[in-house]
Amino acid sequence: MRSPRSHFIVVALLTGGFSLWWTRFSLGTRLGNDDVMNLNYAWGPPLYRLIAALFLPFTPFYRPSGAALYRLIFDLFGLNFLPFRIAVQVMLLVNLYLIWRLAKILSGSTEIGAVAALLYSFHGRLTGIYLNNGTIYDVLCATLTLAALLYYVSIRESGRRLRGQQWVWLYLLFTFALNAKEMAAVIPVLLFLYEAFYHGRSMRPLAPIVLTAATLIAAGVKTGPRALFHGNPAYAATFTPDQFLEHSRRLMTHLVYGTNDGLTIQQMIAIWIAVLAIAAVSGRKFLWFAASFALLAPLPVIFIPYRGFFVMYLPLAGWVMFVAGVLVGGRNWLWTRVWKRPPLPSNPFEPERVFLFLAVAFLMVWIPAHDEGSELNYRDPSQIYIRRTKKDILALNEPLPKHAKVLILHDRYPADSYAPIQTWRLVYRDRDLWLDRPTMMKHPPNAAEYDRVFDYVGDRLVVVRARPGSSPLIRPRS
Repeated sequence: MRSPRSHFIVVALLTGGFSLWWTRFSLGTRLGNDDVMNLNYAWGPPLYRLIAALFLPFTPFYRPSGAALYRLIFDLFGLNFLPFRIAVQVMLLVNLYLIWRLAKILSGSTEIGAVAALLYSFHGRLTGIYLNNGTIYDVLCATLTLAALLYYVSIRESGRRLRGQQWVWLYLLFTFALNAKEMAAVIPVLLFLYEAFYHGRSMRPLAPIVLTAATLIAAGVKTGPRALFHGNPAYAATFTPDQFLEHSRRLMTHLVYGTNDGLTIQQMIAIWIAVLAIAAVSGRKFLWFAASFALLAPLPVIFIPYRGFFVMYLPLAGWVMFVAGVLVGGRNWLWTRVWKRPPLPSNPFEPERVFLFLAVAFLMVWIPAHDEGSELNYRDPSQIYIRRTKKDILALNEPLPKHAKVLILHDRYPADSYAPIQTWRLVYRDRDLWLDRPTMMKHPPNAAEYDRVFDYVGDRLVVVRARPGSSPLIRPRS
């Protein structure tokens, strides 16, 4: 049990098993409104456009990395929810490894890496990550961001600087991360701070400068008039102190499992000051880097309308590294300075190290179990009616002409929902299928204008009217 391989295996089994046990409920998360919308964005455009956008951070294509993952899963497995959940679970586990490696290299401590991975394995308020497939962008962005940081840090900590194809790999990791979600815009800042904290006067800022330039250009394109959500109030940025403080307060409240009205702004600022004071007093560059990661990573989304705590999945990586460093450092300080004991042996399985690991695991179980603000039992109602609609279409198995025009007189959806047309297009694999609903029309529809008219008789979808057509017919697929 004293070999590095055995250390890794034990930590991997403990943290991975802990994560799978806590998030096992998420495997039942079905596809919802966000998913059929995202799938239409991903699957609708020609494949060459998606591939081109994937390798360039300067296109208005909506999150091409996430779109590529959506499209790949859809092409392989259709409109089935389980492969999407498995993909998310795999990335959650990969992220534990990346956190372990990154924290271990930056801190020089296997124990800090293990505790950070354990802390990252579950957070009771990240319901959006576990119960909404639409946050696949956040999970993928975290995977690619942590991979980019680890790749760069590994090269620099070995005493080398980027050369040749290493620039290409860093560019690809950065571009894929930024194309997964805008949270990755923090990468150049973190690389610059890493150089400053860890290399001082011998720092090499070229990579952070190059990636910063790419980020600024990408920001201009992705928020410009050609962007998908340009002008949409849901994505409008408001650069005011009030916006910054209020959204930060709400995120920090969930981070510390706050209840009722949550933290006050004064309490939140006190936490920030305490974090920076601990980093300053310790003098440890690892704590400075982790604190910077934790406090700066939310900035790309802090000035747009509040989305939910799930946006903190990437910033949480900085927080867990910081807390792990404080816990291990604090225990070592008590051990040597207060209790006057000799330094702990380097073996990770010393009783004192095992006790700290198990104590953290206990708190991670106890706190969510007693969390009054937990929403782990929440289920998005759209997941229910999308699943039923898909089941209804497959049960009827009605062939449609290619590019069909369809009218459905009644359905299971809210009156103003765009999910019906998006769901029908995916089930029939027809990008140009058009579906009308009386609830979204200004004038009563003329049934004679449609290839098919559908309605419900009880709970069963039926064909009310069918117009003969000569074009090739398409049958629905799961």
